[in-house]
Amino acid sequence: MQFTVIETTDIENPELDPDAGFTYKATVELKPELPEIEFKGLELKKTVYTVSDEEISKQFEMFQKHMAEYEPIDEDRGAETGDHLSIDYTAFENGAPSDAVQPATDHALTLGKSEFTETFDQEVAGMKAGEEKSITINFPEDFNNPELAGKEIVFVVTVKEMRKEVLPPIDDELAKKMGPFETLGALEMEIRNTLQAEYDNRSNQEHQEQIFDDMIQEEFEVPEVLVNFEIDEIIRDSEKHFAENGLSMEQLGLTREAMTEKYRPIAEKQARRHLLLNKVTEQAGLSISDEEMDAEIEKLAAAMNQPIDMIKSYYKQNPQKIDGFKHAMLEKRAIDLIIDNAVITEAPPETEAPDETATT
Repeated sequence: MQFTVIETTDIENPELDPDAGFTYKATVELKPELPEIEFKGLELKKTVYTVSDEEISKQFEMFQKHMAEYEPIDEDRGAETGDHLSIDYTAFENGAPSDAVQPATDHALTLGKSEFTETFDQEVAGMKAGEEKSITINFPEDFNNPELAGKEIVFVVTVKEMRKEVLPPIDDELAKKMGPFETLGALEMEIRNTLQAEYDNRSNQEHQEQIFDDMIQEEFEVPEVLVNFEIDEIIRDSEKHFAENGLSMEQLGLTREAMTEKYRPIAEKQARRHLLLNKVTEQAGLSISDEEMDAEIEKLAAAMNQPIDMIKSYYKQNPQKIDGFKHAMLEKRAIDLIIDNAVITEAPPETEAPDETATT
């Protein structure tokens, strides 16, 4: 029987004897030998998602908000919910300037969003430009800012300017401002296509979940080295995400040990899936030609807006990366093969009272 070694975990140092052959003992991790997988004829349910007119309307409303203008309020009235104000304020505690709240000039306040408290907004409502008012706020003991929790703060507020939000009409002009669209219909088509692509991706992800649920008929042991590799990838991605937001694991109170424990079940599941797809790849004799690799690298370069030669040079200098890239392509091909040979039943998304009738 042929075994595949995936890692050597321990090597005993032997005593060297010039008169004898060199021998040593090593502990190795072996790739598990899986039985043949029946991957053809799986019964899969495909949820058919369709972009609704309501979703399109919500997107248009978002664009309206994005392109809104804020015009001075000309009419003689007090501030109302939704108005955008520019205010100055000074905070006092026990008759002295508060250390917990620094004075502010030209502070932007959208009335009704309860930036400080709901009471603050209620007191500002009705004020006019140029008006000054003292507002007493009793912050609750459980207020989210501990420096203010349980304190009585007096704000001396001056409304300097009042503006109202003016939304542009949903028409061709709005579409032109949102990109290279001549008509609202062209923008709508772009929105539909984008949302539908997201739905199709969601449907594909659900297919993959079903595939693995059906293929894993019985549990099998996953080598620890593969699980650790998946955990390392998860933690590395998390650290990258934190760094992009100016944070670190230490700042968030996270440790590698805690994250390892948290994500171990996910890592085991991922490792199990890779082994299953690798088995399907072997059974089906799937492979990736050099021409196919070049075509995928060209797509990657186009998506990254980088020269092809630079991408190829990167992979040439990092052969382990090209192996991972090729492995990912093989896994995708294996999944496509399974889906192509599956019995697929289409159905609309389930609602609170799901329809038992499915369309084949």
